[in-house]
Amino acid sequence: MSLKKINTVLAAAFILFILWFGSEFILSPETTAPGFGLPSWPSGDGDGFLIIKGIRDVVLALVLGILLVTGHRR
Repeated sequence: MSLKKINTVLAAAFILFILWFGSEFILSPETTAPGFGLPSWPSGDGDGFLIIKGIRDVVLALVLGILLVTGHRR
């Protein structure tokens, strides 16, 4: 197995992990937050923070996935 294939597999696994992590924060932030070290559900104006964090992670995974698929490795 070549080094390029190993790197591609590792990058794809990392992208899938980020996608899973972000989708957990979007779908069930109240159960995911304590495992991340955050309060179970912020009070006041902080309740949207967890969903925004999940959206950011999903977008990052999609951008990295597009770069990986198109062959932009640098």
